[in-house]
Amino acid sequence: MKQLYRILVTILFFGILSNGYASHVIGSEMTYRTTANPDVYRVQAKIYRDCSGIQMCANCPSQLSAACNINLTIKGATIPASSNIPANSCAEQSFGTQALTVVTSVSGFDVVQLCADQKTVCTNCGTRTPGTFLPGIEVYVFEGNINLASVPSSCCLVNIGYSSCCRNNANSTLVTPGSLNFYSQVTINRCANFNNAPVFTNSPVFIACAGQDFT
Repeated sequence: MKQLYRILVTILFFGILSNGYASHVIGSEMTYRTTANPDVYRVQAKIYRDCSGIQMCANCPSQLSAACNINLTIKGATIPASSNIPANSCAEQSFGTQALTVVTSVSGFDVVQLCADQKTVCTNCGTRTPGTFLPGIEVYVFEGNINLASVPSSCCLVNIGYSSCCRNNANSTLVTPGSLNFYSQVTINRCANFNNAPVFTNSPVFIACAGQDFT
């Protein structure tokens, strides 16, 4: 009986841990641009967080620390056989991880455009009093230099990716989204002379209020 009790407690603990950890990522945007060093790219990742879930940075909601960061995986890209593009010499080869650091001046802010003055449940990492409106979504911006000097020059296409366990449980377009990893990536063509990613010029619209203009 004691052994069965230990098993049930273990299952309950991991169930709670999994459900809590699987409830924060709504979506992301990733961009990159070249620098004066041909091996170094300036990469930015915007991570959209469900304010009803766990925090992006461990020391929130009291304050947003400049030490908060995320790790990106670096891996040779696989070329689809139907693309008529020559195979990548480093396909699926891993080149480790590198970190991006949070940009505190533009992170932790609520991106939901509300009707009138109603506040969402977001706290902007302790800088505002939350309301009751759902959903509440905060954006966190991470930026840094990714150095690909260790990647062979013959490896043209490289994937830079961000992953997190798991997808947001409120996603109604997927079956059991909380059991699926969230993953986002950009593919850099290192053999191109000019290689900057396209950039969204406005934030995504999560909620549109009746009779209110939005872009």
